Amino acid sequence: MSEESKYSRGDRAISATLGPGTIRAVEERELAGMSRLFIIFTADGGTQLMIPVSREEEALTPMPPPADC
Repeated sequence: MSEESKYSRGDRAISATLGPGTIRAVEERELAGMSRLFIIFTADGGTQLMIPVSREEEALTPMPPPADC
């Protein structure tokens, strides 16, 4: 059964549906100044998701408010 895991970093929120693991860490890397790549490491150590986000896509996609609002 999968579970919904969330990781929040400042005004950024990343949500991923994962198997047995929950999110342990997220690395954010700049790619040639044009896009960013989020690498998600899970607690089970075996699952990694890479989510590319272009600057244009980021500008057009509104971020949801933080969960504590």
